[in-house]
Amino acid sequence: GTYLAFRFAITWKVGIRGLRQSSLAKKLLLIPLWDLMASLIWVISFACTSIRWRGARYRIEDGILVPVGAPAQE
Repeated sequence: GTYLAFRFAITWKVGIRGLRQSSLAKKLLLIPLWDLMASLIWVISFACTSIRWRGARYRIEDGILVPVGAPAQE
């Protein structure tokens, strides 16, 4: 409950008062869903052993980035 109260208060202060977004009040209930999804993405990212950076794929081995192959075409 405390989390929700603080999160809504911060969003209200920044969005409604600071940025003057009148439509934000309708979207306040989506904030917990947004935070949940962001947290899940953050946790899942720790399970990955490869990354894509500037079009190239790398594998993480012993804390070092090792190129996997040729740069990917996007």
